[in-house]
Amino acid sequence: PNSCCKESTCAAMPGMGCWKRRGDTQCEGDSVFPPKIGSCQCLSGYCNSDGKCSVTMGYHGQASTGYTAFGRLYEESDEPIPPEDHTVAIACYALAFLSMVSLGLFLVMRIRRQGAVNAPRESLMDEVEEELE
Repeated sequence: PNSCCKESTCAAMPGMGCWKRRGDTQCEGDSVFPPKIGSCQCLSGYCNSDGKCSVTMGYHGQASTGYTAFGRLYEESDEPIPPEDHTVAIACYALAFLSMVSLGLFLVMRIRRQGAVNAPRESLMDEVEEELE
């Protein structure tokens, strides 16, 4: 049995996890540094052909993590779950990055402008003080 859902994608960043409708999953094989995309793995049971985690019932009503002879006989067949779309999360991260770069450039330009404005005033003040003496 395969506990990883095929065509699922996830990453170790907020907003880029597995979809809740897959069931109880965790992101497996992902990393932040170096950036690597992982896949959604079922915490219990297996990933069915629709991309959803299913649990087969074993003896005494306990969940079993494997296939049984009739494990998929009465499995509900929903429409297939497509791969996770992280476009919104990526756009938010890009916007945040561009905002920080813009803010940094604005602050650098403001500090330089204040330095350029203050420098002539200091020399002008020195000239006025010399004339007064």
